[in-house]
Amino acid sequence: MKPLFPCLVGVMLAAGEAHAQGSSPTVQAILAARQVLNAAVDAMGGRDAVGGVRTYAAEEVIRRTAREQGLTPGTPSVTAGYRTFALDNARRRIAELRLLDITGNQLWDYQSIVTPDTSVFIYWPNLTITGSRRAAWLGDRAALTRHQLLPLLQAMDQRFAAVRPLPPATLDGRANDVLTYADVDGVTLSLFVDRETHLPSRIEQFTIDPATGDSVVATTFADYRREGALNLPHRIVEIRPPGSRTEYLVQRIAVNEPIDDKAFAFPATLVPPAPPPAASAGVVELAKDVYLVPNQYESVFVVFDDYVLVLEGGGSNGQTANTIDRIRATAPGKPIRYVVATHFHNDHISGLRNFIAQGATIVTTRDAVGPIKALAHAPASRIFPDSLSRAPTGPVIETVDKDRVFRDAHHEVRIYQVGPSPHVAQILIGYLPAERILFEGDLLDIPDGQPVAGGDDTRDFAAKVKALGLAFDRIVPVHGMPGPASLLELSLKRSVARERCGTGDQRREVCRLE
Repeated sequence: MKPLFPCLVGVMLAAGEAHAQGSSPTVQAILAARQVLNAAVDAMGGRDAVGGVRTYAAEEVIRRTAREQGLTPGTPSVTAGYRTFALDNARRRIAELRLLDITGNQLWDYQSIVTPDTSVFIYWPNLTITGSRRAAWLGDRAALTRHQLLPLLQAMDQRFAAVRPLPPATLDGRANDVLTYADVDGVTLSLFVDRETHLPSRIEQFTIDPATGDSVVATTFADYRREGALNLPHRIVEIRPPGSRTEYLVQRIAVNEPIDDKAFAFPATLVPPAPPPAASAGVVELAKDVYLVPNQYESVFVVFDDYVLVLEGGGSNGQTANTIDRIRATAPGKPIRYVVATHFHNDHISGLRNFIAQGATIVTTRDAVGPIKALAHAPASRIFPDSLSRAPTGPVIETVDKDRVFRDAHHEVRIYQVGPSPHVAQILIGYLPAERILFEGDLLDIPDGQPVAGGDDTRDFAAKVKALGLAFDRIVPVHGMPGPASLLELSLKRSVARERCGTGDQRREVCRLE
């Protein structure tokens, strides 16, 4: 007879493993998150109603207040626009169109479309279309899904194993349960659910902002109303650091109604992006001793005999760190003595902290002094501290009221203050007379090699350049790619068409520039 002891041990081990599985912190966390998510789904209409959405379309008016994007510091830019969203679950199609004006009466219209056959981004101000690689389509779809609460909740419900509970929080005096969700593209969100109503109240996504340190992009949901069997928010407010607030007011929602195929279509006349300029070792040589650093927020640096001058610092610490690395590799041993910050808008000074830590003198407008000082003393990220937080120092600032010339035996860069502009009260441009290069930020954007439809600020810029008598063959924008001087004329031509399109939330279609 075989001994019973090994059998008993095996039974005991199996029971212990089963108990361990059931009491695992991982399993308990998923079950706890599932309970909160179930309550949110029920509050929004129930699993049958939420899961039964085959098509969903929404129309919203937009009101955007950008505290750091006005004509002068402390005066916010307030603009209006319109957004549509279309989701066809049955045919795996999703699209978003946003029409918005920004400072200087410029267009900021874009559209994203993802179908089983393509994923494209359309930038309507310059009529360009960019297609994603197939490997990115799933992430593109997820990014659009996060823009609307209903499809996000559907995605979380389908992928509930990627949801975990966080400690509860209080928002506006109300208790909230908090869930964290890892989306398919690696983006992690926190969803706040009101404990009393069980309705989602906020979504947060972590970000690091040079002016505010460790921060979140927060989207809040309010004004829930019945739409058939569903209970949906009709007021969405998105706050991005350091001071952008965008309010979306829902005008129309359609659930399980046919969606016109036009929502997922685009004209064949759109222009694909131009190939980027050839780069070597991470820089583009524009002329002898003149280099462009492709950074999304483009910077140009000029290697003088004894030092380096930089035109525009970059839109983030990461971009600035890249620029500094490229300068060190290109001009080893030469100090970065000057950095020209074209104007005070937060996205144009956000990269200055690393340059301040280098001891560079910031050359800028008089009204940018306060914002730059505030940036230099901003709370540092505790998660990813930058060079200035590790070795704090105050900024050295030089202001330009009219013009400033940097010159040695072999190089010359002229800086002009061309404000007031419809974009901002004071703004600098750079001019390299020998190379016939004009450098500017925000007054003419050339994304993907195509100029946008110029606004009032572009027309003012063209007039100022003409009055100064600046002869140039190439224009180098902070936003976009270098191009021939003729692109300014094309932008002005498109600005005439733009004037026929109207402004604000009354403009419900893309501006037809051709």
